[in-house]
Amino acid sequence: MGKYVPDEDDVQLERPDDDNAGLMPDETGDTKDFVDVLHDKVEEANTVKHLDDDYDKFFRSFTNIRPEGDQIERIETIRDDYKAVLSTIIALTNRTPERTIALRKLEESLMYAVKCIALET
Repeated sequence: MGKYVPDEDDVQLERPDDDNAGLMPDETGDTKDFVDVLHDKVEEANTVKHLDDDYDKFFRSFTNIRPEGDQIERIETIRDDYKAVLSTIIALTNRTPERTIALRKLEESLMYAVKCIALET
């Protein structure tokens, strides 16, 4: 492969050499420092995410959750049942792409079953 040579249609990004370097207009048209504009965008995003019900719904599942009490026993019971289904599928089917899909979906289903227990409040 040869060296990449930009053609005339490629956009070249260059930092301006004037006194307004790093300044950009905000929504009102006022010129602000790029960092200030970025900070405003982050604050806006943080405000919006707390107003969205989905944020709170999914936030907990994005953290580490340690099962407590009888949750561990219930999870192990479900895992044992899934292992039995896994063994049955492997014993009764040939190695095919469809079996691989079935096993992956089984694994996915187990993950969500365990998550149901772990996320109980």
